[in-house]
Amino acid sequence: MNEKFRKIVREMIEDELEEISASGATPGYQTPYAFGKRKPVGDKKVDHEVLPFGESTEPLETDAVVEEAATRYHTFKSDPLRNEVQKIGTTIQEITRQINEMHRAVRMATRLKTETKTPHDKLWKRTAKHIGKMEAKLEEIRNCLRELRG
Repeated sequence: MNEKFRKIVREMIEDELEEISASGATPGYQTPYAFGKRKPVGDKKVDHEVLPFGESTEPLETDAVVEEAATRYHTFKSDPLRNEVQKIGTTIQEITRQINEMHRAVRMATRLKTETKTPHDKLWKRTAKHIGKMEAKLEEIRNCLRELRG
């Protein structure tokens, strides 16, 4: 009885599904050298034999970040579902949430540093550099907010 039941269930499943494997339709890797050996860290040479696509004759796009920001702004500005006041208001609300989250994270790190009595010279060198960059960025944001306020 169990064998008949299993056979019927399998036939029903085969009728309903074209493929039983979820990865059956996924194509293989199209990059033949994707999993080759890595070069040493200090080696900056490009092995043209490894790159099957050849060299690009076009110059590198150095303004890609600027273009992305312009595209993002254009999309933001041309959103037909909200007017300018709504766009600014919802943006400020989202920024407020993000600042509150960042403030909580900084307070936790400060509390940990204080409780464990970790001296400043024990922190990673890049930590001080990142803190300086964050302070500069916050100053820029402060200036933008003054301009937004009017």
